[in-house]
Amino acid sequence: MTMRSPLMSDHPQPLRASPLSAHDDEIQIRLDDSRYRSFPPPRRVVQRNIPAPIPMQDFEFPKQSHDIQRHYPNVEEIYPDLHPYRTSEDGFISLTNGDNMAQNKRASRSRPWMQNLQTQDRIQRYKKRRPATKWMKWMNSDWKNHIVAVIGELIGTTLFLFFGYAGIEVAKLQGREPPDLEVLFYISATFGASLMVTAWIFFRISGGLFNPAVTLALAILKAVSPIRAVLLVITQLGASCLAAILVQEIFPKQLEVATTLGSGTSMAQGFVIEAITTAALIFTIIMLAVEKHKATFVAPIGIGLALFVAHMVAVPFTGASLNPARSFGPSAIVWNFPREHWIYWVGPLLGAGLAVLFFRLIKLMEYEMANPGQDGDPDNDPTQNPELDVAQHAQEREEEVLALNNGKSWYRDDSSSGSMRRKESVNSFTGGRRSMDRRGEIFRRLDDVEAQWRRQQYRNVM
Repeated sequence: MTMRSPLMSDHPQPLRASPLSAHDDEIQIRLDDSRYRSFPPPRRVVQRNIPAPIPMQDFEFPKQSHDIQRHYPNVEEIYPDLHPYRTSEDGFISLTNGDNMAQNKRASRSRPWMQNLQTQDRIQRYKKRRPATKWMKWMNSDWKNHIVAVIGELIGTTLFLFFGYAGIEVAKLQGREPPDLEVLFYISATFGASLMVTAWIFFRISGGLFNPAVTLALAILKAVSPIRAVLLVITQLGASCLAAILVQEIFPKQLEVATTLGSGTSMAQGFVIEAITTAALIFTIIMLAVEKHKATFVAPIGIGLALFVAHMVAVPFTGASLNPARSFGPSAIVWNFPREHWIYWVGPLLGAGLAVLFFRLIKLMEYEMANPGQDGDPDNDPTQNPELDVAQHAQEREEEVLALNNGKSWYRDDSSSGSMRRKESVNSFTGGRRSMDRRGEIFRRLDDVEAQWRRQQYRNVM
């Protein structure tokens, strides 16, 4: 009987591959097979290159003696498919577009087919706009505005002079001449009331000028464009002839409304009277209608009263023309121009120049500061609105830039003949101004003009 060692039986040894036993080798191969193990084999760790942090754009690195060319990638290089600050046209309109991932997390999970019908219709209307037709271009053109202003000036001047001429005819039916105070008052009141009513009606259409001398004054002040001024003067002369023809054909008495010098009045005296009275009338128009203030909407009343007072003084000596068109019509339809007819042209035009010169002088001397607080309008009174000087300086600067670029000024409204714009479109005799946009509107428009001028200069250099 073979005896085994107690160590061998009590403490069995682990199985090992032994060259002496083929059975031991088979057992060891089975143990090494992974299918017999209760846990998976360890995975290999993959090392990934983590990009360097993106530095701030405004950060300045300290200078070193051994400068090394470094390249720090930006967001677009690391993530080429992501556009955090740029989106497509559809994404701009609708936040449900997939291109707007960085703007809205919800958008990254949506698809174009998830857009509702209203959004799709808005996108289609945005992409396929109707081209501008000839009618749309005509309605937005300056010539259309000129034609509308000419039509309004034709009707307004005709009505103004028709009522004035008719008042003279009615006064002469009593058999008394203008030196009579009752006749003088009646004629003056007729012309003053006629101007007040017609100007109040037509100021929204053409500015309600009705006078070539007034048109010249506003053209010098750049409240009326040169093209509009020429068209209005021609219209006013034609309207005076039309009014004289209507009075001649309607009233039974022979037409006797022409302006002539009174007895004992020389040409020099008549010339001075016409110049002074016209200057007073035009200065009234400038201060009440062109210079915007709180009472601009009642400017026709003051203008009509100014014409009334001028007629009360000038009718016995010159017939009180104050308007080249008023004297041109009655003389043109009978083709009888008296020897002193020239004073009714030169006198009012000289008066217009004097009124503009005096206005420029007091404007240069800052007349608002002589008696502060009298305007009553905090937007247009420099004593109450400190931003008004800034707006005026911006206006001068914008006009200088436009003079270099031959651009169009937004301070002047070419479509309204009697306005002097600072912020919005207003006409000559009335028109309210809303509160001034102190920082936004003025400087935004000024920046647009400067950008336009810079682009023009760049094109000239290239």
